[in-house]
Amino acid sequence: MPFQRVWDSSCPQIYDKWESDGANWVIQDLLPEDDDEALKLMMENLLPDDETMLTLSGIPEEESSKQNMQTFWRHHLSKRMALACYHLKEGKRTLAGLNCCYVMLADEKETIPGMVEGVWYNPFYHFQVDGAAWRNVVDTLAYIDSKLNAFKYLETDKLLYAVGLVVRRDYRGAKLGSRLLAAREPLCKSLGIPTTSTVFTGVASQKSAARAGFTEVLSVTLRELADAGLTYPRDDRCIKLMVKKMWDSSCPQVYDKWESDEASWVIQDLLPEDDDEALKLMMENLLPDEETLFRLSGVSEEKASKQNMQRFWKHHLSKRMTLACYHLKEGRRTLAALNCCYVILADGFISIISENIPGMVDGAAWRNVAETLVYIDSKLNAFKYLETDKLLYAVGLVVRRDYRGANLGARLLAAREPLCKYLGITCTSTLFTGVRSQKSAARAGFTEALSVTLGELADAGLNYPRDDRCMKIMVKKYA
Repeated sequence: MPFQRVWDSSCPQIYDKWESDGANWVIQDLLPEDDDEALKLMMENLLPDDETMLTLSGIPEEESSKQNMQTFWRHHLSKRMALACYHLKEGKRTLAGLNCCYVMLADEKETIPGMVEGVWYNPFYHFQVDGAAWRNVVDTLAYIDSKLNAFKYLETDKLLYAVGLVVRRDYRGAKLGSRLLAAREPLCKSLGIPTTSTVFTGVASQKSAARAGFTEVLSVTLRELADAGLTYPRDDRCIKLMVKKMWDSSCPQVYDKWESDEASWVIQDLLPEDDDEALKLMMENLLPDEETLFRLSGVSEEKASKQNMQRFWKHHLSKRMTLACYHLKEGRRTLAALNCCYVILADGFISIISENIPGMVDGAAWRNVAETLVYIDSKLNAFKYLETDKLLYAVGLVVRRDYRGANLGARLLAAREPLCKYLGITCTSTLFTGVRSQKSAARAGFTEALSVTLGELADAGLNYPRDDRCMKIMVKKYA
């Protein structure tokens, strides 16, 4: 059964409120008596003003498709998860904006009343498509899902989705869109949902999402959609899939702590406000100091590949599973080391050469790195070796230069065990490319599952010297 929220005495929930220009504002659950007003707002302010998908598909001009759009939005408003922004002044309440949200489950598709059943035209809905414009919208969403499945990407079986963000024209310019999107976080927490994802079709909504902390995970140009046979002009305007993972009251989790040299140390989840510092640490201490994969591929010397490395690490830091080692002394907190981890699923594994990460470009050095990982995966599939369908992986272990020699790398790797137990994961696997990291892994109880020499990689056509230095897949199982 599709997720249906019960409207009870606890509703409406309030998620944000403030005062401005002598008026009060509140973001809360849309009131049931305002469903018709909300639908009117979407039909009169969102449908004609959408810049790409709805307008360019021709929804406003085709009556059957326009009726389908109305039926579709009415159906989702009825699920009682729409966020409404109300303007309250002089006893008058005005619906100034809304975000039509609902909970989507990975393994369920639903029938929408008023639409003919019988054909799956989309991963999420069960209906016969009526109208060329409506078909173009549905096929666009199906194409985007084929490029990146949000459930697999976010490693979840449920998420908060939305099918319309709109601000009444006379209330635009006050960043209400960003505030509505930010209000998804308390809504998600109230429903026990860890993530949210949405296809943002216009520049204004994409900017609002970025301001609210959403991360772009896929960008598709209208040109690409046209090349796929869909009705769009061949230009570079983009439709974007953007996501946000919630940092809740249980975070950060602490996995290890100790005292040494009159200072305290803690290994915990990386704090969101330290993402930039973490990325800087990786770019300035890991990229130039790594001994084989990055250095011998030439990543540091090639601008495009170096930029790719930065985007790649930033992308994985945003998944909120990085282990951080903080040094605490005299009221100062220093990020001394980190291990950039994330969960990968066997049926959703995507190599770094093909993962849709915003802004990635081609580069010989980056391609050598990516093809090295593909070659090593072809030699040993970690999922089959460990007999699991999910594992904790990592794409960077780094200790700040002035903190090296204290076995922080080994302690970070050992901290994967409580992280895995917290996530319900039984094993971890990583490609360790340097001697130091391989020794740290061995001290943390990892065992070698595969060793590949640089000579073997060179014989496979990759850019390495023919010598006996090794890259190793090392794994660890937890009881």
